[in-house]
Formats: sequence, C-alpha cells, structure tokens
Amino acid sequence: MPVRSFPVYLLTYDECVEAAVRIGRAIAPSAEKSASPQRLLTMVEELVSEFNNVLGLSRSNPLTAVVAEKDTIRDSILSNFVKYIRGAQSHHDEEKAQAAAKLYRLIRQYGFDVKSSSYAAESTRIRSLLTELELEDLRSAVELIDVGQVVIDLRRAQMEFETAHGELVASKVQNSTSSTLGKIITPLRKEIRHLLNLIDAFHLMYPDEWNDTVNELNEIIVELASRAKSRRTRDEHEKEEEEEPNGEVEEIGEEQDMVRTTDIPLNQTESESAPST
Repeated sequence: MPVRSFPVYLLTYDECVEAAVRIGRAIAPSAEKSASPQRLLTMVEELVSEFNNVLGLSRSNPLTAVVAEKDTIRDSILSNFVKYIRGAQSHHDEEKAQAAAKLYRLIRQYGFDVKSSSYAAESTRIRSLLTELELEDLRSAVELIDVGQVVIDLRRAQMEFETAHGELVASKVQNSTSSTLGKIITPLRKEIRHLLNLIDAFHLMYPDEWNDTVNELNEIIVELASRAKSRRTRDEHEKEEEEEPNGEVEEIGEEQDMVRTTDIPLNQTESESAPST
C-alpha cells in the first residue's frame, strides 16, 4: 500500500508540529539508508524547533508552573514504571519474570529518555505505549506482575499533561501573530509533503525495506486526518445550529462539498487565518 494522501491543510498549528515529530520518528530508522530523507528530516526538525521557540515551548524556555508540574509527574511515574519492569525480570517466579521481560522488550522499542525527548515526542511515545498495553497478551503480563494501577496512573498523568499543555499552546498562539506562525507552518507543511512523497518513491523502488515504515506512516496519517476531519464536522454543525434560527442555512450540494485532498496546495493560508485552539 502506498503512503496515504495527507490533508495537512486541515491540521491546526499544534497538530502540524505533532505530525512532523511523529513522521520524523517513524522515518528516522530507515532514513539512515539514504541521504535524501535525512536531509529533509533535518529541515523538518529545524522548523519544529523554530515553531516551539516562537511559542516558548522548548524545554530550554521557561514554562508555566502547571505544565512543568504535570510533566514532572508523568516523568516520575514513567521512570518508576520502567525501573520496576526492568527489575522484575529477575523475579524468582519464572512466569512473572517472563511477563516482565515481555513488557521490557516493548518499553525498549520506544527508547524512553524523558530528559531529552521533546514534549510532543514523549507524549506520542507514552500514548503508543499505553495503547499497546491494552493488547490482550500485554494486559495479561501487566496483571501478572501487578502494575495495573501504575498503568492507570500513567494514563491519567498523560491526560492531565496534554490538557495543561494544550491550554498553554492555545495561550501562546493567541499571543502570537498569525503571520509569524504562518511563516513557519507553511514551509513545514511543504516539507512534510515532500518527505512523504519521497518515502512513497523509495517504497515503490524498495518495498521490502520500506513496508514497515509506510505502514506506520499510514497509521499516523489516518489518526491525525480523522481527528482534523471530525473537528471540521463539529465546527460545521455548530455553525449550522447558529444560523438555523435566522433561516440563513444554505444547503451545499454533495458535489460542491467533495474536495480531493491532493488537489489542495499545502501552502494555502485560508486555514491559517485563525490560530489553533
């Protein structure tokens, strides 16, 4: 399956940065085989860093106390969870030791380093880890070594961090000019598209080497696109409800409303006129 069409123009500023971080992480292992993806990855990373600096969201910049506190809480829970699982591999009960080993193999795949990961990257990894821990065999392992409550605590801490971080992003965006953010987001969207097109080409030439990467990219694209389209649908419904009392709602023909994502340039600025919330 080729790389799916990605309606980047539907993403909010923050979602666009999230997309860049997650796509970069998915491509990074395979990109070492070719200089071209690595060059584009570097450009994407620089744009993400610049965006975060504009919003004052990089780890080197001061953050609000609530976001810093929520991040510390989730880092602490995650760190203790990883240490416990690592130690449980030596449990005297062989079945529990094997369960811990299975969980630790999963944890190592994500390469957790809470001190160096960006907020977006760490959130992505924690969300992915929590999703995998819901799988039946891993859930059994969690129950066997009695860390179910820790997983619940980590999920709650992650949700609380995302809420606080989202409010911070919204606040920073509101205090920044659309033109300033647009100058960064527009080229970022272009680089994301160039990167995906290049990976699609590599996949056609070397399918065996790039199949796993493309599958992971498509999962990311489906998730973010669905989130963006759901938000647009909600916005349209809210607008219709506001207009209905005045009888000003106009029906839009099905043909008019259907737009192929591939026909819309990534640098269109209509969706950038209002900051993300």
